[in-house]
Order: sequence, then structure tokens, then C-alpha cells
Amino acid sequence: MSTTTRFPDLARSFLAAIALGGGGLVVGTILVFITQFAAASAGVELTPLALVVTSLILLQGIAFGG
Repeated sequence: MSTTTRFPDLARSFLAAIALGGGGLVVGTILVFITQFAAASAGVELTPLALVVTSLILLQGIAFGG
């Protein structure tokens, strides 16, 4: 059984990070990479909107300590 993991697309990650705005571009990009990698590992394809929403939830969790 072989599993293919697709790596996050840098352009999509960059645009989603810009959409995060106040979270900061670097932090947003890192969160989007983590989100995309986790989704790809689970075999889930995220739409750009779902990616931004998931990243915002992660950012809120980091900002408010969980």
C-alpha cells in the first residue's frame, strides 16, 4: 500500500497568509503550511476558504493560549 503526500502549494499558502492579515505574513504562511501538510497527510483536499478558516482557528488558538 503506497500513500502519496502532496506538498503544500507555496502560492496558495502565500495568498492565504495575506488573507489572514493581522496574524502576520510569516506566522500565517507557517500556519497554512502546517494546515495543508496535515490535510494532505490525512488525504483531505482543502478549498482555499476552508484553508483560511482552519488557519484562523489555529492562529486564534496560538494567540489565546489554546
